[in-house]
Amino acid sequence: MRHVIGPGRPFARPGQVIGLLGGSFDPPHEGHVHITLEALRRFRLDQVWWLVSPGNPLKTQGPAEMPRRLAAAEALIGGHPRVTVTDIEARLGTRYTAETLEGILGAYPGTRFVWLMGEDNLAGFHRWDRWRSIFEAVPIGVLARPGQSLSARTARAARLHGRSGAGLGQLVRRPEAGALLGLAAVFAFFALVAGQVFVSPAGFASWLNVAAEIGIVALPIGLLMIAGELDLSIGSVIPASSLTVAVVSGYWGLPDIAGILAGLAFGLAIGWINGMLVAKTGVPSLIVTIGTMFGVMGLTLGLSVLITGSTSTGLTPAPLTTALLGQFIAGMFQVTIFWWIAFALAIGYFLHLSPWGNWVFALGGDKVSARNAGIPTDRLSIGLFMTSGFAAAFVGVSQVIVYQSAQVAGGQSFIFNSIMCVVIGGVLLTGGAGSVLGIAIGTVTFAIVNQGIYFTNFDANLGSVIIGALLLLAVLMNDTFRKLALGATKKKG
Repeated sequence: MRHVIGPGRPFARPGQVIGLLGGSFDPPHEGHVHITLEALRRFRLDQVWWLVSPGNPLKTQGPAEMPRRLAAAEALIGGHPRVTVTDIEARLGTRYTAETLEGILGAYPGTRFVWLMGEDNLAGFHRWDRWRSIFEAVPIGVLARPGQSLSARTARAARLHGRSGAGLGQLVRRPEAGALLGLAAVFAFFALVAGQVFVSPAGFASWLNVAAEIGIVALPIGLLMIAGELDLSIGSVIPASSLTVAVVSGYWGLPDIAGILAGLAFGLAIGWINGMLVAKTGVPSLIVTIGTMFGVMGLTLGLSVLITGSTSTGLTPAPLTTALLGQFIAGMFQVTIFWWIAFALAIGYFLHLSPWGNWVFALGGDKVSARNAGIPTDRLSIGLFMTSGFAAAFVGVSQVIVYQSAQVAGGQSFIFNSIMCVVIGGVLLTGGAGSVLGIAIGTVTFAIVNQGIYFTNFDANLGSVIIGALLLLAVLMNDTFRKLALGATKKKG
């Protein structure tokens, strides 16, 4: 039997791990909350869905009306960003859990699900309709309710299918695992080939400084790619924002803060233009951002020559400005490294902990369905492009503070480099999947390869070949792990 879920279904992306906590929720209680929070923490789940069922086949008395139970569940969980209360079972038109799982697995290909239950339910699990097929379909996560123990592990169903607990080990098959293994291989290679100097503080500083600048740009590029978009205009925004700061604060002599704000505002403006064009015209973001990239490049060159008579402008920043944006800690590590960490934490919270993160994944998974479900797709897209423009401008601002000079040329390498970092980190080119941790790992991997070649005795002419080979190896390893993760549920089906 084929089950179809209509509009209003919960959003999930391929590769995401979602816990399913089913029941009548008549009424919802703290035991449900306890199991949910423990499952999120212990099983490393991305979300938990509360499946408010039309009724329990094992109970003779029917529950309260569905709207009342849905409202009570929503009130109890208090809008937790990683918990969704849904009537998906009623939408599927199923009565038994085995049927519900078939419908959900068919509607969300590539998404991994874990069935959650309290230990008291496991004791009678063998009475459920087609209970063996449930064990075969998904991993089972059993947790004790407050004040109880897991004595039900001796239940009939648990004894017959004791191997099911091992299925939870598949939760560690996340795309980041492949990216991390690729990072370890790359680091080990250069540590062996380049020797002691590579693992010295100076060696670490060389690739961390590169990773910080690329990483600040790669993070919002990753968000856009998860949402199914792309921004190539960063290659022109970086030098343009640098020149903006240099002209305003260096050539015109205004305070540093005025130049910095002008540079950041320029990046936000270009991001807004990109977002508006993509949202309102329907033209692919690749084409739109190529157009704005060349437009900004020409505008930057023309205005620089018109205002200063040159394609480069110098700047002598104030000590406080240098300390915040251009300082070298211990003479080696750029302060930009700490800004990169701050960007990663902020974007990580937005994508993985805030309720808006699921909107990004939904946008990349199915833009039409996301819009039909009430997600403000246009505003979200515009906001993501503005974030990309702001990050690129921030890198441009920090560069002019560090090097005390800005030039029209430069910045184009960030386009290719940032995309490579994002792809190595496990973000799908088709959108709908990825993580901030993976992007950070991909950025470090790229930076190590990019700088590590200079610590070896290899012919510099072979550098690009070695970099390409190592990066391709890292991508293939990451892709293998992703296929293992996405194939776990299919094998069980």
